[in-house]
Amino acid sequence: MKRFIKDYLGKTDAALQTYYRSLVFTGKASMPKAAGTDAEIIAYVAKTKGAIGYVSASASADGVKTLEVK
Repeated sequence: MKRFIKDYLGKTDAALQTYYRSLVFTGKASMPKAAGTDAEIIAYVAKTKGAIGYVSASASADGVKTLEVK
């Protein structure tokens, strides 16, 4: 996850947390959901309309639409 944040969002984990906290503080957004495992993320996305998530390339993403980021 840290590599994805750095490579694709151009931020550190701490900077991303600060960004979301500022959005929450101003009432513009809420904190994104966090999960402990790829399976938990996939299960959440599968049952939640409009949800998105990112998991490792080796994760089995059965039941959800996937998009590979290179």
